[in-house]
Amino acid sequence: MELMFSQSNGKRIAVPVEPRKAVQFGESVSLSEPSTTLISEINGGGITKDPVIPVIVKSDPIPRVTVPGSTAEVTYNGRVWDRETSATSVEDFQLSIDWGLVSLPESSEIEWVSDTPAIATVDSEGLVTHVSVGTAKIYARFLPEIESVGVDRTPDIAIAMTESVSSTVDVFKEFEAGSMMRDAELAVDSRIAGTDRDVARHLYTSFPSNSNYTDASETRGGVDEFIRNPNFWAADIDLSCISPSHIRSGESTHRRSPAATAISPWHWMSCHHSSFHPPINSKVYFLQMDGTLIYRTTIAKERVYYDTGIGSDLMVGLFDSALPAGVVPAKVLPTNYQSYLPWVSPYANKIPGLLLDQQEHGMVHDLNGQNKLGTWTYPTDAKRYEFVDQPADNRVWDSPGIELYDSGSPSFIIINGELVLITVWNGGFGGSGSDVTNNQAQVQSVMDSLSTANGKPSSTLTPVDLSSFNTY
Repeated sequence: MELMFSQSNGKRIAVPVEPRKAVQFGESVSLSEPSTTLISEINGGGITKDPVIPVIVKSDPIPRVTVPGSTAEVTYNGRVWDRETSATSVEDFQLSIDWGLVSLPESSEIEWVSDTPAIATVDSEGLVTHVSVGTAKIYARFLPEIESVGVDRTPDIAIAMTESVSSTVDVFKEFEAGSMMRDAELAVDSRIAGTDRDVARHLYTSFPSNSNYTDASETRGGVDEFIRNPNFWAADIDLSCISPSHIRSGESTHRRSPAATAISPWHWMSCHHSSFHPPINSKVYFLQMDGTLIYRTTIAKERVYYDTGIGSDLMVGLFDSALPAGVVPAKVLPTNYQSYLPWVSPYANKIPGLLLDQQEHGMVHDLNGQNKLGTWTYPTDAKRYEFVDQPADNRVWDSPGIELYDSGSPSFIIINGELVLITVWNGGFGGSGSDVTNNQAQVQSVMDSLSTANGKPSSTLTPVDLSSFNTY
């Protein structure tokens, strides 16, 4: 078989690959021209994935104390830590899969496998736990195989499991009071506390009779009638930027996907891949907080490119007229967000957020990282995990979290009681997509280009106000 790759200069190359033999990013391959190094798009490399064999991504070490020492509380980087001195500790790891643009077949399962469980075990969610000192090879198996790329598993990843004796270990305890992280955490945890997930996860209690929603718990209302759930866990937040549907030109059916999110009075955002976004001349609908359903027609759209010239998975659309004041566009993090959110090992971030899927379920996952991609992971907190969609929740994939056809749906953190857009879905399970925060200059450039080319007023992204929070 051959894999096709698009270089940043526009030239396409074919790479011969034996079936079930993975070519990993960063690996050099021999071609009929000078050797080329394949570089993952997640690192801003020069070759996009067109498709790509899924590969494993390993988190930074997650320290775990096995023999306690003396404990003292310390605070830095907006976090409170328990510092263990003269302790014995080991390191665990969280694994995830970089799917690129590959989709799993329906009813697929993922099985994580360790070749040496006596050294390291791996659970169903990719958490690698230290058992003894040594090196274990771990991979993920796909059941059935992914026929589009001819593989039934990822390449192995070798993980060295170590033990430190008489060491000083900082174990994350909580976010510091007065930090943006603490505000975002409480915004979710305080709202889901004491709720019944089977009631509180539904954004709507009723969908239009002329829609293609297939949630087993749904009810049908009148034509063009969406009824928002008063018991939705984030019902007190302005959710009007979330488009529940679009209707294509010449049709009358509200399509639940692909999704769109208002990012300005004139623009929506969705994903680019597989043309899974509202088409030209489609009516994109929004539900104001007073229950009024409105639409605007898409007249133009354009893909966002990274600053390296590589295509992202963000697509921006332009409306024929401005949204009314009753639809409040999603905000974004300011460009200096790292002064408020100093990034450390992912296990010490764990900021929960609101994630939407094709059925308008309000899931809760933890933010895992932001770079070219915004990535999320399954939460370890039990109450948050209740709000992760499960195989029994009328899903396509037999696995939890983000799945096939959720593409383009948004993910947010909540700050000052406002929705702050992180990404729109490209990757499944924990969830990932091109990051809005770190690509907002490129997003703004596309917004300006669309407006100018179509004779519409300029409109800008709106950063959320972080001035009341601690800086670091």
